[in-house]
Amino acid sequence: MKILGLSPRTVILITSFLLIAFLVSGILISTLWSEGLSLALQAFLISLTASLVSLFGGILTAIFIVERYLENQKKLREEQQKVYSITWQSYIEGGLSVLSALITHVCLFISYGKERYLVLQEATGDTTDVPDTVADFIPWLINNLNVTDFNAPFENNANSSVPKLSRGMGKDKALRFLDEFTHRDCISSIYTHKDLIVLRNLLYNFNKKLRDEIFLLQPFLSTRMNLGTTLVELSRYIEDTYEDIELVIISEKTISSPLNPKFTSKFRSIGLKSTKLITLIWSFVEHNFNEPHPTF
Repeated sequence: MKILGLSPRTVILITSFLLIAFLVSGILISTLWSEGLSLALQAFLISLTASLVSLFGGILTAIFIVERYLENQKKLREEQQKVYSITWQSYIEGGLSVLSALITHVCLFISYGKERYLVLQEATGDTTDVPDTVADFIPWLINNLNVTDFNAPFENNANSSVPKLSRGMGKDKALRFLDEFTHRDCISSIYTHKDLIVLRNLLYNFNKKLRDEIFLLQPFLSTRMNLGTTLVELSRYIEDTYEDIELVIISEKTISSPLNPKFTSKFRSIGLKSTKLITLIWSFVEHNFNEPHPTF
C-alpha cells in the first residue's frame, strides 16, 4: 500500500528525519533562551539548525526522486517485457507454427505416399479428391490446409486450463508424425519432370520463409539455443534438398526421373526436423511461451 504515491519505507524515513529535525531544533532553541547566550552565538545556532533541517530536507527529496525514478524504470521494464513476450508469441504462433505444419504435411506425403498419408491423418469419408501425384498434391494442400483445423482438441473449450496454440498443428498429431518419421523408412518413388519443378519451387519458398523467421527471431534466440539450432538445421536440410533437385532437373530431361531412396529420404529428414520443431513450439506454449530451461 502507498501513501500519497510513496512507499511505506519512504514514509517512515521522512517521518523519522522530520522528528529528528524538530527535536534538534527544539533543544537548540530551548537552550538559547534558557542560558542567555550572546546574539552572535544565538544566530549561529539558529543558522546551524536551519542548515540541518535543509540537509534533512535535501536528503529526503533525493530519496524521493531516486525512488520514483526506480519505480518508473521498473514500470518501463515491465512494459518492455510485455511487448517482448507478445512479439515473441506472435512470431511463433503467426508464422513458424503454420510454416512447420505445412512442411510436415508435404514431407509425410512425399516420404510415405498418399495411402499412408491418409492413414496418418486419420482421414474418414470421401478422400478421392486428394491427388496421387506430388505436383497435384502440393497446390491441393496449400488450398485446403486450414490451420484452424489443426488446433488441439481442447481449443474450443473456453474453460480449459490446458495450454493452447491458436494456429498450427496439434501436439498429439505432431507426436504421431514424429514417431512415423523416426521409425518408418521412406518409400521409393518416381517423379515426373513436373513433380520436380513443383518441389524445387516449393522448397525454395520454404527456405526463403524459414530464413525470414530466423531473422525475425534473432532477438529471442540468445536464451533459446535449441530453437535456433533446430531452425538452422531445418533450413540447411531444405537447401540441400533443393540443390539436389536442381541438379536432377538440369541433368535429366526425360519425362520421368527415377529417384533413389537416398534422395527421397531427405524429405523424411526434413519432416523429422519440422515435427521436432513443432514439439519444441508446444513446449513454449505449455510454459506460457517461456523457455522451461534456457539452453545456451
